[in-house]
Amino acid sequence: MAVTTFALGLATQFWLLNDRFFTWFPKGEERFERPPLFGRVSVATPTRYYFYSLAVFALLYFALRGIRRSRAGRVIIAIRENERAAQSFSVGVVRSKLTAFVISGFVAGVGGALFVHQQQAFSIDSFTTGESFNVFTSAVIGGLGSLGGAFLGALYLRGTRWFITDPAWQTLSTGAGVLLVLLILPGGLGGLWVKLRDVVVRLLTGQRVDEPLATLAEPITAQPAGVALEPVEEVA
Repeated sequence: MAVTTFALGLATQFWLLNDRFFTWFPKGEERFERPPLFGRVSVATPTRYYFYSLAVFALLYFALRGIRRSRAGRVIIAIRENERAAQSFSVGVVRSKLTAFVISGFVAGVGGALFVHQQQAFSIDSFTTGESFNVFTSAVIGGLGSLGGAFLGALYLRGTRWFITDPAWQTLSTGAGVLLVLLILPGGLGGLWVKLRDVVVRLLTGQRVDEPLATLAEPITAQPAGVALEPVEEVA
């Protein structure tokens, strides 16, 4: 899947977005103005645009969280876990996969629009296929299927390049470093976050997160109406 996506990205970069064949998108040297939002809110400064992007990120996060909890989201998760079991419940696999591609394409389109709007120009060289592969890597290292894990994966890859100056530690952001993290944490950084959450809950409440309540765990015995059960004596 990753190889197919990478090949499609290369074909898009060098053919579909090549101005030698298609002239329907603006040139890299053509810059455009950044108009105010709704004609009122200015995003001309880098600080304003940062908070604007942060607001869009929050809206997308809560929207995807709602989709994940909806029927369509549960169907997509079921297909990811066991496709044949989902088919046994009359789930349309092709339709659900296309829905997942549409949602992911929409999110990627919003990110691309924000990036072009911030650069005030459209250039193929500003975001190459290698950068797209880094986005895929951040999702894998964060934990597939986890919204918070995708954020942690991006923070891991970018943080090790921006905030760590030692070249020895910067190898954590390379392919070898990613494989090492996945070898130690097969569930990704999102799985580590869930484990830490469970430990905190266990320390605070003395009960595991997945442990059923005692009142609900007791078996319920059916009895005829109007008939009282007699206490049973314990056998020594």
